[in-house]
Amino acid sequence: MVFTKSKVAIFIHGCYWHGCEICGWKAPKHNTEYWVNKIGKNKARDNVNKEKLEELGFIVLTLWEHEIKGGMIDLLEKLRAHIKRSKIGSRTYIT
Repeated sequence: MVFTKSKVAIFIHGCYWHGCEICGWKAPKHNTEYWVNKIGKNKARDNVNKEKLEELGFIVLTLWEHEIKGGMIDLLEKLRAHIKRSKIGSRTYIT
C-alpha cells in the first residue's frame, strides 16, 4: 500500500516468499538451489525497494504474514502499533 500524500509505504510480506527469519524459512528438498536463490533475490529486492522509497522521503513499514494471520482486525491493530513506533505518529495529518 502506498499513501503518496503522506509519503508512507506499507509492505505485507508473505513469510515463505520473503524468507521470514522468525518463521524459520526452509528450502524445499526438491530443487533446493533454485529456491534458495529465488528467496535470496526476493529479500535483496525488498531491501532495494525499501532503500529507494526512503531516499524519496517515504516512511516504509513492513508487516509479515505471521503478524496478521488473525485477519483484518489483527492487520489494523498491527498497523496501528507500527505507526505509533514510527515517525508517522508525529505527523499531525495521520490519525
